[in-house]
Amino acid sequence: MKFTKLLKYPVFPLFIVGGIALVIVGIFTDPKALTDDGYSLRWFWICLGSFYEVLVLIVLFGIYFLLSKNEKRVDWFKKNGILREAKIIEASSTGTFINNNPVVDFILEIKDNDGNYYTVSHKECVDLLNLNSINKNSIIKVLVSPVKKEDIMVLF
Repeated sequence: MKFTKLLKYPVFPLFIVGGIALVIVGIFTDPKALTDDGYSLRWFWICLGSFYEVLVLIVLFGIYFLLSKNEKRVDWFKKNGILREAKIIEASSTGTFINNNPVVDFILEIKDNDGNYYTVSHKECVDLLNLNSINKNSIIKVLVSPVKKEDIMVLF
């Protein structure tokens, strides 16, 4: 994900502008002005504005790195993953929903290069449109990591 896409959300520019405005107010505040507690009002505004700026930067970079990590994982699987067919041994709901889509706990049986079968437990957020294709003993396509055979990505 590009960093500029995150700036399109109206919350981040508002906090950035708000933080800059608070710092500017602090710079132009009379140095002798005090808060009710007796602290310098000038430093109060500067610290509050700086806090907003630092908070926004931490949140922006945190979201950016989390989203880019997931995109890198998907790209790596598309480039290096080995396409296999997996048989659904068991599929059960975890009770968790992400954007009204259930998270399903799968137990899959996958055949490796030597013809041996191994089972993998995997949790996946499943779109409601694909939910009807998840039945016991049905076959789904997965990408298997060549490094660690238990690391998979389900393709719906």
